This record gives sequence, C-alpha cells and structure tokens, in this order.
Amino acid sequence: MATFNIVLDKRTELKNNKYNLAIRMVNVNDVMYINVAKMTEKQYNLVFTLKAKDKESIAFRETCNGYITKCERIFSELKPFNKTRFRELFKDEDKDAHHSLLLSDLFDSYIEKDDNLKPKTKEAIKYTKNRLEAFKQGISVGDVTVNFLKRFEKKRLSEGTSQATVDHHMRNLRLVINYFRDVVKIIPIEY
Repeated sequence: MATFNIVLDKRTELKNNKYNLAIRMVNVNDVMYINVAKMTEKQYNLVFTLKAKDKESIAFRETCNGYITKCERIFSELKPFNKTRFRELFKDEDKDAHHSLLLSDLFDSYIEKDDNLKPKTKEAIKYTKNRLEAFKQGISVGDVTVNFLKRFEKKRLSEGTSQATVDHHMRNLRLVINYFRDVVKIIPIEY
C-alpha cells in the first residue's frame, strides 16, 4: 500500500530561494512527487514543522491534508496503477472541488449541492452541524468514531435533549457522510 506525505522537495531550487511543496507517494520501491505549491524552507518550517496557529497556516495545512486524502482515494480506485493517469486524475478539479474533511464544510457543501432539500430540512441539517461543532470544535470525519458518537449522545441526553432529537442528529450525520463517501467520493470507501 502506498504512503503519501507533504514534503519540501529540495532536489531543485527555484527562484527566490523557493522549492516545490509536493505530495510524495512511496509505493514499495516506486517514488513519485506531485507539486502543489512553491515556498521557501523558512515558510515550510513555520507552517508544517512548527505548526503555526494563524488562520492562513491552519487553512493551508487543511488544504494539503485534503490533497493527501484525494491521493489516497485515487490510488485505491486506480487499478492497475499508472503514474500518468494518477497525475491526470489528481489535476482533475471537477471531480473533487472540495478538499476539506471538516464536518462543518461537508454539511455546508451538502446543503448547497442538494437543490431538492426543503427549507426545514436544511435548517435541521444546520442544527445538527451546530450541535456537533458545539460538542467538538473543528471536528473532522476522522474524529467520528463509535466512542465519539456514544459520548455525543450521552452529553446531549444529559442536557435534556430527547432521544428522538439525538437520533435525528445521527441520521443527518450518516446522511452527509454517506453522500461524501458513496456519491462524491472524497471520503475513502473503507471509512
């Protein structure tokens, strides 16, 4: 199975002391680099090594993590593996215009994309998103585990929320995750 990492590719120095920021794929003995941006070594260390907490750095790291997820999805679907075809699929922005796996972004995107949703349904989905965000700030798909769902249910019930409302939140969450796993396919099918 291939591994994907964000690296500063220092094999070739570009203008102004910049290098290519790339996704490095290692598949057994095969290595491939996909360039995603250009930055200096100092910028790379600030954003990725020191993990700067400013909004721009955080957003950039999230975007790069989205690229890694996209690479993993393409690799799992591309049989047999072909480097040229892999690069084509990665560059294809139409198929995967959404790069974030934050639940709030997925919920918002789902509401925007589905024109058949009634206003009350949209409000219910937004309410679920807000409750999940209130429970854990900046929650991503990877945070949603059985343990997380049990803790969420327990907290909501202890606050006086009815079981029917908690079940409604769970259905909305499942709806959004299934949509982005089975239809849009940005969440890996193994999830």
